[in-house]
Amino acid sequence: MKRIISLFLFLQFYVMVWSQTMTIDFWNGSSQKYNMKDIEAVNFSQGDEEDEDLGVPPELICNVQTIVEHYHAIDGVVSDGALTQWDQSMAIYNDKIFVFLDSSAETADGGGYSFVVIDYNTKEIIFKGLMPSKRSHLNNAQFLDVFYDENDAYPLLLMSRGDYPSADSNKFYIMRIVESEGVFTISIVKTITCTLPQANYNGSWICDNSRGKLYLYTMLLGDWRIREDEGNRFVIYEFDMFDPLDSSDLTLTEDDMTRMTKYDYWVLQGGTCSGGKLFLPIQNYTKINGIIPSYRGHIVAIINPDTGKVERIIPTDSMENEGIAIYNGKIYVSSKNGSGSMDTKTPVFRIQEFIMID
Repeated sequence: MKRIISLFLFLQFYVMVWSQTMTIDFWNGSSQKYNMKDIEAVNFSQGDEEDEDLGVPPELICNVQTIVEHYHAIDGVVSDGALTQWDQSMAIYNDKIFVFLDSSAETADGGGYSFVVIDYNTKEIIFKGLMPSKRSHLNNAQFLDVFYDENDAYPLLLMSRGDYPSADSNKFYIMRIVESEGVFTISIVKTITCTLPQANYNGSWICDNSRGKLYLYTMLLGDWRIREDEGNRFVIYEFDMFDPLDSSDLTLTEDDMTRMTKYDYWVLQGGTCSGGKLFLPIQNYTKINGIIPSYRGHIVAIINPDTGKVERIIPTDSMENEGIAIYNGKIYVSSKNGSGSMDTKTPVFRIQEFIMID
């Protein structure tokens, strides 16, 4: 009888979604109505703890080792009284690890830098440079599988801002990396603007290169500082991927969205996609699949975007997860000490390698 009641409530939810508009109130006092008629909406925050299909996902067992670790700020540049931020996102290709920093730490005269390149084999920093998107949080970075020029050593880069609200915080970019004699130059190929209010703050983007899908993952109420008991949730919006080689600027709207999946309350960071699954490093969370898990540390959540279910989790260390990349069949997670301490006993930046066993 209980399962029959649960099925009835589940179907009732879908009837409600498909027959009504949904109004969302945002952090800045504004609100927006969504016409859900043409959008596939899935809610996985309502899981019954006894529902076998929404259980706590098993841990993905991995061998873990730290491959890069620094005990001091990357350059010591001081801006507005604070040390330069370490990493916010990471992408790996052609034996080069690109680490992107919060570029709000760039100095007014153009000093400092907002990305570094680390040699994958030696683990040494080989270059430091500036991004073309000034004053950007650079919350997520991911390589696509499309090259701007057949002679380029790196495919195009999908770069998210994830800023506090500003005139440009609802924008993200397609970027080109050119390497010449050890110098790395990054330029903007295409600027994309998303009109969804959720893209205005903390929003980041992932591409499923194999299936031509684009995902915006963000907070339902547009601000992670609005807590769970106020109705906030983690949410993923799905779009069809556009042509990254078309240099004309693009605007994505609610009409372009093909699916919305709502989850429990998480504080999210970077993300990537492999094998049709989303890999999201999570800083902290309240529940997974509607259930409070026994493991309460930081994790990487592995999500099936077709079902919306968290299928596996990877426990990570106590530092703040930021970037993630999958390279040579291994998972790499970059993290930082959020305090920005110069204490040489505490690492401020770390990259860990996870070799999947089970």
